[in-house]
Amino acid sequence: MMNNKEYEALQLRASLCPGLEVEWENPPEHTHWIELHRAANELREVVAHARAGVKAIDQDQDLTPPARKRRKHELARQTMAVLEKVPSIEKARQSVASVQARWQAKIDAVLTKPTAEDAATATLFWEVRDKLGQLKDPQDRMKWIEKFGNDPLIPSALLHGPAGLTNLSEAETALLTNKVEALADPAITDAKGKVTRALAELERAFRAAPSMVAQCAGLNKAAAARPLPSKAELPTLVSKTPAATPSGGNTPTPPKAASPNWTNKSNGAPATADKPNWT
Repeated sequence: MMNNKEYEALQLRASLCPGLEVEWENPPEHTHWIELHRAANELREVVAHARAGVKAIDQDQDLTPPARKRRKHELARQTMAVLEKVPSIEKARQSVASVQARWQAKIDAVLTKPTAEDAATATLFWEVRDKLGQLKDPQDRMKWIEKFGNDPLIPSALLHGPAGLTNLSEAETALLTNKVEALADPAITDAKGKVTRALAELERAFRAAPSMVAQCAGLNKAAAARPLPSKAELPTLVSKTPAATPSGGNTPTPPKAASPNWTNKSNGAPATADKPNWT
């Protein structure tokens, strides 16, 4: 049976980046996942400190109701100012951008870009585009790409070609991109999808955290985030022991309930020119 503190921590994890606790919990050697987890944990910790501060203010019998209201609002404003400059958020963004750049370098290495002197490859590029252009039925085009797209020459010609020549649909572009990613590294497509969704969830949590603080402090309730889930609503997959913040984090010092005093710390493979059989 969990105590109130454990229950409140579980609520926050179910409200802020719950996907990191289930689908996206990867081995610690992946730096971008470490940074994503660190940022999510820091957001949860800041919100938890604010909630604890509000609770302490409510329990202070020496304060009058107007004084409690003023202190809770001041605590909320100071906490939201800290949330605007959480350093781990930017570190997570930079780490994701870095790994995405490495993936893109692998992909670019698969594609061929003919030079002005490389007439043979340029001719093959033209023939690839001409062949696809002769296929008018969308299903025939997709089948042709599926059949021959594993040859790096095909995506090189079509993805590097001017849009007016290739006339690729979104589905055709996506299929060609998947072909290239599989040629570069079969794990890239799945990894890219996961990290993109994880970063998007972190950004949503970053935007939602200030509203959660405002909600618990009784400030600007109209803009507050959705209520924290009840015990019955908590996902069972998130009910494991709360993840510890990885070492090296830089979580701001929590404010004291009686006298809020946040300290802002901002750390702030080439294709050959041999002509394949494309029929």
